Amino acid sequence: MRLSLPAVLIFYGLMAAGAVLWAWLREEPGLLVHGEGAIGPLASIGTGLGLGLLTALASRLLVLRSGRMRHLALCMARLLGPLDRRAIVVIAVCSALGEELLFRGAMQPSWGFVVTSLLFGAAHIGPDLGFLPWTLMALVLGFALGGLLLLTGNVLAPILAHFTINYFNLHLVEAVRRMSVDESARRW
Repeated sequence: MRLSLPAVLIFYGLMAAGAVLWAWLREEPGLLVHGEGAIGPLASIGTGLGLGLLTALASRLLVLRSGRMRHLALCMARLLGPLDRRAIVVIAVCSALGEELLFRGAMQPSWGFVVTSLLFGAAHIGPDLGFLPWTLMALVLGFALGGLLLLTGNVLAPILAHFTINYFNLHLVEAVRRMSVDESARRW
């Protein structure tokens, strides 16, 4: 299978548009800012990037040490197909913006932290049981990203964390895919 970048743009564009419409219908000011955060804007940026980098590092270590997580990376690679750098950037940017605007920007102020975090995990249910670790990680990250919104009062930190996680994890998935292809070729 080969992932269609125009489909990615349309899907996440519609998600972001839905978030904007939701915020407008809610008649509350702002989709990006939700009150005063406990930390300032620069600390928000650092916290978002820090969470993203720590999560990406943990993912890399899990893939190196766990057969189940390597299997997940292979399942993702088969689902997405080959990814070049441009595709990785487009997917990471679009998914971070679309999902965080919807889940943290629009949904969490309306439905609350717990419901939104649970729905974020549910939105990441894969096509088979090989994706169960991804769903569980998304559930945990839903709470972490929602917590970032509560801590910072804005959606920028969750967007940066989400982008960083997806950017590095998509590179990891592509590396696992290439190693699998190379290993298959050596066997023949």
